[in-house]
Amino acid sequence: MKTKQTKNQEMEREQMIQSNMNERKVKEGKMKMLREHGITLVALVITIIIMLILAGVVLNTAIRR
Repeated sequence: MKTKQTKNQEMEREQMIQSNMNERKVKEGKMKMLREHGITLVALVITIIIMLILAGVVLNTAIRR
């Protein structure tokens, strides 16, 4: 038969394990969010570069005519 102290220790251990799992999930969520924001930023920069190239081609074509 388990003593109260042993039961309390087991409960505390389970709570610590659960707490660590929750912290890990939060960290993984933050990392995922940072990666998604990084991809969005790269996509924005690439889009701006493509738009500048297209604008340059259009202006060059318009001026030569």
